[in-house]
Amino acid sequence: MQRAYWSADFGEAHVVEAMLRAHGLHASVFDAGIVRQDWFKTLALGGYRVMVPAAQMASAQELLADYRSGAMTLADADLDVPACPRCSGHAVADDPRPRRVVFGTLLASQVAPFAFTSSPALLWIAGLLPFLPLAAAPLLGSRHRCRSCGAAFATPRRHFDALAHAVAEAEPTASAEPAG
Repeated sequence: MQRAYWSADFGEAHVVEAMLRAHGLHASVFDAGIVRQDWFKTLALGGYRVMVPAAQMASAQELLADYRSGAMTLADADLDVPACPRCSGHAVADDPRPRRVVFGTLLASQVAPFAFTSSPALLWIAGLLPFLPLAAAPLLGSRHRCRSCGAAFATPRRHFDALAHAVAEAEPTASAEPAG
């Protein structure tokens, strides 16, 4: 086995491994457990190494050159980006505000009990505050913001069953009859 790729990022190493495997190479991420245990020593431990057999190194280097150059990026038409309901544009980004609201309520629920310790009734109310972020959790839905017109909108979440059904319809069905 030879090192085909090195990364300081756990996720990137596994993405590269999956890309190489998708192209028929026998790739593996080495030292992932050790580096994750002492993540602050990533450079000293050699990072996450993506290894391939020596016989497949040339193919791996070609694929990695395409990966680094950006030749493997998806075209905008292939991405599942929602259209803005106001301007029908596709310059859409995730809206971070709902997550900020949930984070703020979480932070407030952890700090507020110290302000309410003067009265038993207030202390009882403060005991309910840690559950406040659960009320704000529905705000974490698929919220988007259009970069063109600034409109904020939500898209309905697609359930796993609907996604699995769409994938099953897109795949060619194998014939049940044996060939011959």
